[in-house]
Amino acid sequence: MTDTAATIAVEADTTLQPVVELTLRAIGNNQEEIHYDQDTLVVPADALVSLTLINEGTELTMIHNFVVTVKDKYKEVALAGAEVASPGNYIPDSELVLTGTPLALPGQTVHHEFKAPPPGEYSFVCTYPDHWKKMRGVLIVKETR
Repeated sequence: MTDTAATIAVEADTTLQPVVELTLRAIGNNQEEIHYDQDTLVVPADALVSLTLINEGTELTMIHNFVVTVKDKYKEVALAGAEVASPGNYIPDSELVLTGTPLALPGQTVHHEFKAPPPGEYSFVCTYPDHWKKMRGVLIVKETR
């Protein structure tokens, strides 16, 4: 007599997905001072990115976000975001936008999770009006092996 074993389909265990925790600080209290504390962020492809955005500003106009865009499209996205304004967190509905945080008011911290995009270079930017000029950087997504 032959034993018959049931075939069990095994699904990918997403609990094994690498989690990368990043902290990014928005610094400064006027247009001349504002910047992120890092201009380059590196994550592995397919990782779950857990981003903490800390707004260290204290002035009322120091409102910030973090938006990942297609490489070198940060200015276009930021200008379109200015037209969307605060009801849309200054983030346009665009194919150029990969992800973005809610607005962080002065002294506020926001958390945002997103799946890292495919390997390559992407831009990140604060899309609050005119902040794109000083608050931008590069997100590098590295191939996992």
